[in-house]
Amino acid sequence: MPEDIVLEHLRAVRNDIADLKNEMRGGFKDMRSRLASIEQHGAADAADAARQSAEIDELRDRIERLESRLELRDA
Repeated sequence: MPEDIVLEHLRAVRNDIADLKNEMRGGFKDMRSRLASIEQHGAADAADAARQSAEIDELRDRIERLESRLELRDA
């Protein structure tokens, strides 16, 4: 009889561990998905910043050409 109680407790512990493992796997899957999303947003932000920087440089060049044509440059 005491052996049955020990086996019953061991089975319960095994089931609890299996439940925890499944729960952790699901949590890690969710975390990986969220991390991938954050990485994608970071990459998109970096690409936007690079594009904006190029546009600003282009506008700066255009302004300099206009100032030069209109002789508005400070010496």
